[in-house]
Amino acid sequence: MNWDLLSIFITVGLAHFLALLSPGPDFVLIVKSAIKNDSKDAIGVALGITFANAVYIGLCLIGVGSILAASAPIMITLKIIGGLFLMYLGIQALRARKDAYDQFQVAQSPHSNIPKTTFLKEFTAGFLSGIFNPKNLLFYLSLFM
Repeated sequence: MNWDLLSIFITVGLAHFLALLSPGPDFVLIVKSAIKNDSKDAIGVALGITFANAVYIGLCLIGVGSILAASAPIMITLKIIGGLFLMYLGIQALRARKDAYDQFQVAQSPHSNIPKTTFLKEFTAGFLSGIFNPKNLLFYLSLFM
């Protein structure tokens, strides 16, 4: 067994575990889908997020990350955009009214007026959440540099 590869794998796994300790929009989306939908639809959200992370990992492995890291203006721009996105999410969370949650239902009844979702819609929502989450991009850029 190659101990260098094992140590790299353990380092990457530990770094990923630490990044997952800080829940973000992906976590909230998965929990919302798991409460609101069938389990197969909630799995669609998780797979969408996983696929978005795979896109970032693939881009970093083929060298796009080194191009971005070599260009300070692009990295500063990405950090500013990511920070603005996170500030927007925080402001939206603080501005949410309590009565906006009055219509929240844990289980959908057959006569509910809430539109039924599909696996594809949940997968798309998960993918978009993962691909537009600046934490994912910056995490994989810093990990593979």
